[in-house]
Amino acid sequence: TTATWEDVGARLASEGDSDHAWIESGEIDLGQFGSNVHIAFKYAGSGPAGQTTSFRVDDVLVVEK
Repeated sequence: TTATWEDVGARLASEGDSDHAWIESGEIDLGQFGSNVHIAFKYAGSGPAGQTTSFRVDDVLVVEK
């Protein structure tokens, strides 16, 4: 609850993409955040009666350049 969340601009699936489509987010440069970075994934659903969609995250690669 005390974290500062920053959107890094990853491309996510949208309504125009087919169900279970593999969406490449591309490379995301985290250099602007300095040398001490924590990476997390946050999803907040908004469907009625607790029903909502979901995201799947796979093949995350973090490298130092």
